[in-house]
Amino acid sequence: QTTNNTIFGEFTNFKEQAGNARFISLFGSSLSNNDRALFYSSHTGSTYSLALQYKTTGASDVQITLGGLSYNEKVKFAAVFSGTEMSFFINGSLVGSSTIVAANNFYYYAPTNVANDLAFKMHQVAFFPTALTDSECIALTQL
Repeated sequence: QTTNNTIFGEFTNFKEQAGNARFISLFGSSLSNNDRALFYSSHTGSTYSLALQYKTTGASDVQITLGGLSYNEKVKFAAVFSGTEMSFFINGSLVGSSTIVAANNFYYYAPTNVANDLAFKMHQVAFFPTALTDSECIALTQL
């Protein structure tokens, strides 16, 4: 793959307990925690936060997070990787953008297989081999 990609997901989170739930993991040339893009939720009481974490060997981790999401409601998200820029969209809004170290972190797709993470329903996942525009991502993630 290239460093220009868009990942889309639609899911419902049921995990109303402490801990994280990983929805999508994308890895570099090996299935390790060194080079990856990770989509996960964190329990924050009566709501949860959804995060996009990007890791590349030799660089600081980059994370964009949105809190205050409700359990048992559908969420649509898209992450755009365009060279050294990463953007995260949730439910029709741009949550944030950040500069990243460009890397090919998209060789392996790993839906979670960890029992603690299996508290959600994935409705759909799509991978685009291009960086979608902001307006395309807003439309794609609209509820």
